[in-house]
Amino acid sequence: MSEGDRKSEQAARRRPPRTDRSGRATVAGRVDGSTRFTLEQWRAVSRERYNWDLQVQSDALGAHQFVGEYSAWGDGDVRFLHSRAMAARVRPFDSARGHLRLVFLLAGQARIRAHGRRDGVEVGQGDLFLLDTTAVKEAQWTAHSDLCLQLPGLEMQSDTLPVDQRAWAQSGRAVIPIDDPVLSNALKAQLRLLAARGDELADGARARVLSAMVDQTAMGLRATAISRSDSSAGHEILLAKAQLHIQTHFRRHDLSVDEIAATVGCSRTSLYRLFSAQSLTVLGFLRETRLQRCRAALAAAPAQANIGQIAFHHGFVDLHAFTRLFKRRFGMTPGQARASEID
Repeated sequence: MSEGDRKSEQAARRRPPRTDRSGRATVAGRVDGSTRFTLEQWRAVSRERYNWDLQVQSDALGAHQFVGEYSAWGDGDVRFLHSRAMAARVRPFDSARGHLRLVFLLAGQARIRAHGRRDGVEVGQGDLFLLDTTAVKEAQWTAHSDLCLQLPGLEMQSDTLPVDQRAWAQSGRAVIPIDDPVLSNALKAQLRLLAARGDELADGARARVLSAMVDQTAMGLRATAISRSDSSAGHEILLAKAQLHIQTHFRRHDLSVDEIAATVGCSRTSLYRLFSAQSLTVLGFLRETRLQRCRAALAAAPAQANIGQIAFHHGFVDLHAFTRLFKRRFGMTPGQARASEID
């Protein structure tokens, strides 16, 4: 690197981070995922995006030593964030800006202490947990990397998050682990997919993916809350797990009733009864999930997109059967649905 290039790079690093139209931070026109922020830049990012006030010994850092990097997208209360940062102690920056976050810790560990509690909760590599930042007094992080889904605020939970989870959010606990293996693996897989492919999506499709992820998270939290509060509610837990498995794997053409039953730990007959008790059928729920997601995909697809490929990607093998089902469900053909969205 020439002396002139080096000076330009140093000047760029001294400027505060900007955000592009997708909500990702940039420095000197570079996407945040490829930019290493210095201390003051990372402190500004932490306050704006995470509502954390960093407590780091600045005299121990070089002027341009790596502190953290992240990528983020989403609007309003729902956002996806992927970060990597050095060790630091953090406190909430603005108590009025608290959020609920689903956090998948890829590396590192943390000790998180809630208000009014003497002992902290320790989380480590591979853990998946829900974090209520309004309840956090302080957190001590080692060098770490995480995937984070910021969920709707408490004022929005009546529409999006289950009653059982709202009761937990008001209990003063800062951390609740998602340790059920079925729910945990499904949510981790979705977070990894968002991290790997999120940047490839258009804004509208990205918003729909985030909305679907919030729904899946809510379903998983509901099952977890029920299992912890009422051991007699086993049927509701199994139903929630089955629906989550379907919503996670609906694109697979080989998804079967036997697999769903085995995943949640019951027989085919018991699975049929679980859905029947809610005036549903297993295959009907799978079909409705596929149709709704396919309709959303058609709305986001460009005019030249192939309807057959979209249907196939959402679990439909037979285009004629898909068209018939789609028209029966929505009162229009897939082509008419796409045309109405374009108009």
